[in-house]
This record gives sequence, C-alpha cells and structure tokens, in this order.
Amino acid sequence: MDLPQSDGFDSCLVVTDHDCTKALAFILCNKTVTASETATLYQNHVFQRFGLPVKAISDRGPQFASQMFRELCTKLGIKQNISKCVNQGLELYLWIFCNH
Repeated sequence: MDLPQSDGFDSCLVVTDHDCTKALAFILCNKTVTASETATLYQNHVFQRFGLPVKAISDRGPQFASQMFRELCTKLGIKQNISKCVNQGLELYLWIFCNH
C-alpha cells in the first residue's frame, strides 16, 4: 500500500498468516523494492518471527513474479501462489483495519 513519505519509506509490505489471525507483519519499505530486497525483508521480518510458510500467496508485483523469488520459494519448499491483480479480501481487511 502507498504511504506518505516518512523516514525514507513510501510503502508497506503487509504479510498475514492465512491460518492464524494473530500473525501479521507490516514492513516499511519503498515502492521500488526489488525481488532480492523483498527476499531480505521476508528473511528479517517474517521467517525469523513466524518460521517458513508452507504456502505464500502474493499479488502480481514484479518482486514476487520474478524468477529469483520463484526459485527462492522452490528452494525453501514454499508453494507460491500468485493471486489476481486485486485481492478483495485483503482490501476489505485493510479498509476495516485503517478505519477503526
């Protein structure tokens, strides 16, 4: 999601655990984050907190659709699913979260 520029960041990578509503990470980043930088964000903020996921569902952003990120998921045994362009469930969740 786009954010106003703050402390050098302009976006937020949102990671949720589909099976556990308490596993949620908001990771500040930049809109221009690369696949390699996204992998580092996952390593530092997701894998260390929650462990390796069985499956990762992401949007069609270039950092997730890249060959490098697909290979990373394969090597780590993570099933990668790329969703439709718009994840309506996530949009609704974020709308509710941001408006309360």
